Amino acid sequence: IYGAFGTLNMADIAFKSRTASVFPFSGVIVGNIHLASAIALALSMWAFTFKAAVVPNHFWLPDAHPAAPTPISAALSGLVVKVGVYAIIRFLYTIYGLDTLQPISNVVSIMMKVLIILGMASALIASALMIVQTDIKRLIAYSTIMHVGFIVAGLSLGTRLGLEASLYHTINHAVGKALLFLAAGVLINVARSRNIDEISGVGRYLRLTTLTLILAILSLEGLPPLAGFFSKLLLYEAFISSGLAVLAAVLIISSAFALLAYVKLLYGVYFKLPTREFGKIKEEWIYLAPLLILAALLVVLGITAPLFVSEVLSPISEELTNPIKYILAAEKVIKVLGG
Repeated sequence: IYGAFGTLNMADIAFKSRTASVFPFSGVIVGNIHLASAIALALSMWAFTFKAAVVPNHFWLPDAHPAAPTPISAALSGLVVKVGVYAIIRFLYTIYGLDTLQPISNVVSIMMKVLIILGMASALIASALMIVQTDIKRLIAYSTIMHVGFIVAGLSLGTRLGLEASLYHTINHAVGKALLFLAAGVLINVARSRNIDEISGVGRYLRLTTLTLILAILSLEGLPPLAGFFSKLLLYEAFISSGLAVLAAVLIISSAFALLAYVKLLYGVYFKLPTREFGKIKEEWIYLAPLLILAALLVVLGITAPLFVSEVLSPISEELTNPIKYILAAEKVIKVLGG
């Protein structure tokens, strides 16, 4: 990128990829920006799919979750993998975009199509693998891969609705998955095992914790009026409006596979008779407090969905799809710092 554009400033690259003109703060283009952009996009997207755990670069996440402490797993799933998603958005909408010069815009269009395919592959493969997992954390890890697949496919549609849906699902998944991991962590801590068969019935001793676990699952599965329902509905509408009904079908099928895995988890945790005595267990508020806060947040995000989308997500998606404002803002900052 630097060899062609003469800069690594995102606003500078965004300006030059759309006008091929001289940016007032970094001078002229010094190389073949078309070839450089194609190579940079391909390599960058490949790297970002590692960070976001998108198939086929998802393999590290199912091993990382079981090895990490539960709070780290919650942060890893809810926040860290989303950094890769953020980077993809910045490259596809801010630095480059469908409004860039030819043939850069063609490369962006091809890259979006590839990411849609990878996103849907992530959703289908991960949801199917969820069913056969016996380790709770590995099951949840594959759930993360599935949902990131939805998000990446949505933002790769190249539409404002797709971007809004992906942003909303990113937030809802972060909250829901953090709640799911923390609730599962309490159960694992009491049972001293991550194996679903070995912790059978432990949920009967931790009813509030199990209730928050169920709430997280219902939101991730898209049950109204929880937050996950509205973001999945937006994704569904985005796929349909883009003429890609097959993606909406994949979303439904993947969610159905995931439901089978969650039913298996809930049956083992709560409905299956305990195979050993867990002793006297008291649910401590130091563990319950964050669970209840996240559970309440899921409900609030669901109830306020129309307002949240129109007042928060819509302006954000407008800013992301209009790089001119970003370029002008960066220009002002450069002037201030330079003066």
